[in-house]
Amino acid sequence: MTAHHKSLTIAGLETIYDSLASAIDQSGSEKAQLFLVKLALLNANALGDLQ
Repeated sequence: MTAHHKSLTIAGLETIYDSLASAIDQSGSEKAQLFLVKLALLNANALGDLQ
């Protein structure tokens, strides 16, 4: 399987940031840390990099 990485525009990154910020807020302070850990794991998986 070949990974295809596409660059996002600044507007696209801002849209994603807004969506993530809203999702973190909706998760509540007690689950925000878990949300961020899961997000980091998804990112590491997408990068294919253990570190």
